[in-house]
Amino acid sequence: MRVRIAAFLALLICTTTQSYLSAQPSDSISVRQVVPLAISAGGSYSYVFRPEYARNMNLHFPNAESFSVNLYFRPNRAALVDSLFGNPYFGIGFNKPYFHQSDFLGNPYSIYLSYGLTILEPSKALSLGFEIKLGGAFRWKSYDKNDNPANRLLGGRNNYHAAADLYLKYALGKRIQARFGVTFTHNSNGGYRLPNTGLNTLGGYGDLLYNFSEDKTSFSKGTKQNYRMVPHFEYDLNVMYGSRQIRGQPENTKSTGIIDHSFKTTNVNAFLMFVGLPYVRAGVGLSLIYDESTGIVVEQLIDKESAQVSYEYEPSKISKRFSPGFLGKLEISMGYISGFADVGYIFSRTEGFYSTMCANIGAKTYVYKGFNASFGVQMVPSRKANCTFISLGYSFNHHSVIRR
Repeated sequence: MRVRIAAFLALLICTTTQSYLSAQPSDSISVRQVVPLAISAGGSYSYVFRPEYARNMNLHFPNAESFSVNLYFRPNRAALVDSLFGNPYFGIGFNKPYFHQSDFLGNPYSIYLSYGLTILEPSKALSLGFEIKLGGAFRWKSYDKNDNPANRLLGGRNNYHAAADLYLKYALGKRIQARFGVTFTHNSNGGYRLPNTGLNTLGGYGDLLYNFSEDKTSFSKGTKQNYRMVPHFEYDLNVMYGSRQIRGQPENTKSTGIIDHSFKTTNVNAFLMFVGLPYVRAGVGLSLIYDESTGIVVEQLIDKESAQVSYEYEPSKISKRFSPGFLGKLEISMGYISGFADVGYIFSRTEGFYSTMCANIGAKTYVYKGFNASFGVQMVPSRKANCTFISLGYSFNHHSVIRR
């Protein structure tokens, strides 16, 4: 899991940095492309959501505190993308939460990448902003049915850390600013190792920022108002890859158990997208999913000496592992990064022919021209099996505001 998280962070750093660099004009290569923006330090106080299993086991989760530090960066020049999307910035940070349940949760910490932008700026001193964070959460005490059965939240020692902040920022001086807002945090391993209920918190936070420069990146309002995107169609093609564990159910039983195997899944998606504004892309498309877990036959085994229960499986025919699908797609651009959701139905041939809902939700960045990379979660509710994915793709006829 640690290798998967490290590989994901390396990919995200490379792709996002390339998006920033390619936003620079050809005559500015000798100039520093990305410069430090600010450093911040602060804390949060949050409510910890209590899952159903914890109520059944009479487990209590007190409110949690956390401490974090962040280093932020920005491009060293104004561009059209800054005007359209509220001077976006990115950074790297460290978070240390205190859950007061170290006996079964461990003593975790998180390292993450962040991306933010300004939503509204009513005055020079006050602004409303939004920031997302995505990275790795390490040193959890993972679930073990014998040694740590209370932690059904997280099946792995290393997990993903995802957070979203909505904040007000107020200038206390030329270089000092204060932020106060609401933060939501989710920790899980994306189904890589079960159980994976996930740990969610919601609360308030505050921090102080020190800006390295008194200059504020801006772009003339005239440029933003005069810019008009010509409505057009774009064509997306991407390949997604993920893996997960699942809970198997033997035939003629109601019991389920964790199968000790990482099932691979691969998607090939093609979309026709309409683009009329720089902020939104919407369209429809086709998908072909290969899922190793489709149609497996599960067998429950009981060791006569130890009475330990385990589960084995028999894979289905390769032809039955493929599921075609029809999806609708909505992509919201936030400048250098976009958020997207693909929702629709896939059709399986395991036992007759039936359809089931499927959704892919994630974040995407354009690496160079139409080439893009994304990371997210695939959900198939009827199979009760979610998994994280990494995707590479290309958008034909892509019109980018980043390189204007």
